[in-house]
Amino acid sequence: MIVGSLLFIGFLLFCPEAAISGSKYGCSLWIFELIPTLLPFFIALNFFRLQLKKASEHPAFLLLGLLCGYPAGADLVSKQYEKGLLTTDKAYFYLGFVNNPSPMFIMGYCCSTILNVSTPKAILFFLTLVLSAFLGSFFVSSILKIIGRNKNTSHGSSPHNECSPQKLPFSKLMDKIILDSFILITKIGGYVILFSIFACFLKMLLPTSSLFGIACLGSMEITTGMSYVATAPLSLQIKEVLSASILAFGGLCAAAQTSSVLSQSELPIFPYLINKLINAVIAGSLVYLLFCIF
Repeated sequence: MIVGSLLFIGFLLFCPEAAISGSKYGCSLWIFELIPTLLPFFIALNFFRLQLKKASEHPAFLLLGLLCGYPAGADLVSKQYEKGLLTTDKAYFYLGFVNNPSPMFIMGYCCSTILNVSTPKAILFFLTLVLSAFLGSFFVSSILKIIGRNKNTSHGSSPHNECSPQKLPFSKLMDKIILDSFILITKIGGYVILFSIFACFLKMLLPTSSLFGIACLGSMEITTGMSYVATAPLSLQIKEVLSASILAFGGLCAAAQTSSVLSQSELPIFPYLINKLINAVIAGSLVYLLFCIF
């Protein structure tokens, strides 16, 4: 950590233009893209979680994470795991399955803007990513269960320890919901800015028009990687496969956001990263089979 910190400080001092450029890009992405799209979902999810406790404690409630994007799904899973409602293998299954880019980002930005594909194809592309997330998560959770990493469900705090929303006036309840949502979105913003700076450093070292360079940038931060997919001199088929793998993995930035959300629970990030790597392989393979061969 000390060496990494010194290298980062050195980059800020000796490459100030790239650092400022990455910081500005990350701030712009956070303010103009992530806050408008994610914050309303966080507020709505927190409201439902506090007002509809029984529904929010059912595993089906976690599927709402599919609609919200990173790291809303991880936040929902973490809350249920802390209450002892999920075993470890099930927690990792839902983490890999519901903690993904939002459908708005995949179909609206990636498919329509970057890949310029038709709406039916964009929908099929999104469903393929959902299928790959399910298959990869099922595989990883099954392995965890087989090797005996499934923990006792009597961990975490009891659901009754949380302050009942009925005891709070509506205005104070909304204050709590909005504050919690802003804390989460602020954490996300910090990670996005940080990894946008890292991405600028990588751009100085890697050719951004090559398949390898785009894959590296995409593995760092998906929006940055996808922006270079649009201008890369690659065929549409390769762009589709590459995009599917980038989106399924989610990038180290999203992994850091997820790790931050999971910090209050006992769930380590490593199995989640393995899950996402498997998801990326499956997604790229499925897109190649569906869109390139057939």
